[in-house]
Amino acid sequence: MEQKYNFQIHINEKVWLGYIVVFALVLRLLIGGCYYNGFDTVSYNIPWAEGVRQGLFNAYSHVESLNYPPLFPTLLFFISGPIHHAVEIQSGFLQMFWIKLIPILFDIGLVVLLYAIGKKYNQLCGIFLSTMWALNISTIFNCSFWGQTDSMLLFWIAAMFFAFQRKRPTLACIFFALGCLTKLQMAYLAPILLLELFLYYKPKVAFSAIGIGVGVGALGWLPFIIGSHNLLLPLSIYLGGFDEYNYINLNAFNLYGIGSNNWKPDSSPFFGSFTYQDWGTLVSVLLLIGIVFIYLYLRWQKRHIPAVLHATMFMNAIFLFSTKMHERYQIPVVILSLLCFVFCQNWKMFYGYLGVTAITFINQAAFLLKANFQGGFSTYFEFVQRVGSIFNLILFVYLLYLYVDFIFRPIEPNLPQQNKIL
Repeated sequence: MEQKYNFQIHINEKVWLGYIVVFALVLRLLIGGCYYNGFDTVSYNIPWAEGVRQGLFNAYSHVESLNYPPLFPTLLFFISGPIHHAVEIQSGFLQMFWIKLIPILFDIGLVVLLYAIGKKYNQLCGIFLSTMWALNISTIFNCSFWGQTDSMLLFWIAAMFFAFQRKRPTLACIFFALGCLTKLQMAYLAPILLLELFLYYKPKVAFSAIGIGVGVGALGWLPFIIGSHNLLLPLSIYLGGFDEYNYINLNAFNLYGIGSNNWKPDSSPFFGSFTYQDWGTLVSVLLLIGIVFIYLYLRWQKRHIPAVLHATMFMNAIFLFSTKMHERYQIPVVILSLLCFVFCQNWKMFYGYLGVTAITFINQAAFLLKANFQGGFSTYFEFVQRVGSIFNLILFVYLLYLYVDFIFRPIEPNLPQQNKIL
């Protein structure tokens, strides 16, 4: 007779989280230092660090290429010394290590934040979410190989929707403001923020939360406005960034990636005298009207579904059907879809998260490897882009089906007392 053993595993959640954080941090730092990204990190981020070292609050006046909102340049100021030293001694490893450190730390912050979010369900859910992010290949590539700042944006997005889920609208507005101080793409979530505030909170609460958020944003910009002697500095950065790339597609796996539309001016005719720019604007307006009608319908029905579900579909649709999209602009959907999984308590959303993770990773990797190495990567990029775009559209249909299903089978927005996922 086979002998049976009474063997049980008891998880110390703090120790486990510590292992996850240390593993994720070491992995990202090693990759970050060892992979030399000579594409844009060297030509933009490092010169920004050198520039803010000469003067932070007037940086927009003397650093010509600086086109990011002030949070990232401010953080660069504190590590500009080590970056300057790495440039002086011509150490590629140290240059990459220091310039990628900030996005890597924000990505690790997301590992901890997701644990805190999942722990509201139970211990195992927290560990599961943090592990999923620690091992997320798309965000590892983004912050460690590329050195992009998208993880900073994703951190504020996750914090914002967690605040909404906890019914803390003021905190949500503060995190939204911090996101806008990080990257322009946060502004895409403004319609969701406003609809959530004015349809599900009292006007006094909504206006108070918005006022505090505006105050945070104004305080973030104020020293730079004074230092640059330019009252319209925020507008010039935000609007300048939006108008900088007037092209139909910029290496993105979306509807326009199926055809040969990379770096093709959006002033090209779409139909008759109707240009791609006109079409992109029309699509954005229609998507905005659509999300407003969905919110009004749910409010009329006295229903509510998590705000993050609306944000996931809106951001994904903007990426897939609007023009001027870069290869990295779908990355916010990665964190949004993972939050949908836990807030909506639905494993089908988790499969969507896995799909978006795979698509965004391939999109980033295909482009960056082409940019850095050319050769075969350049030869096959257009084919990879077309196939990836088709799969991305199929994935959108799957997520849209789930979204419509939730609209007509609503769930309660409150965090449950007991876990129903794991």
